Amino acid sequence: MEEKILGLLALATGTDEVLREPGLPIWEEGVLDSFGLLEFLSDLEEQLGITLYPTQLSHSQLETPRALAAAVMDAARRQGIVK
Repeated sequence: MEEKILGLLALATGTDEVLREPGLPIWEEGVLDSFGLLEFLSDLEEQLGITLYPTQLSHSQLETPRALAAAVMDAARRQGIVK
């Protein structure tokens, strides 16, 4: 599931760098912006059934691909999509 999440993040950011560098500071480096985040969250819901809103994410959860994927996995567990 994490690979799918990161794959969607790569599509939203337009770079596979998020796959190669899980500690990349995506927000700070401008790899992910607010429009990309909305696209990513929309794709999550459409393709994986995970509903997550920008207001549910803290700044620290948007720092790196690893942190964002962990936040999405937590949401998926709460929604009963993964165990």
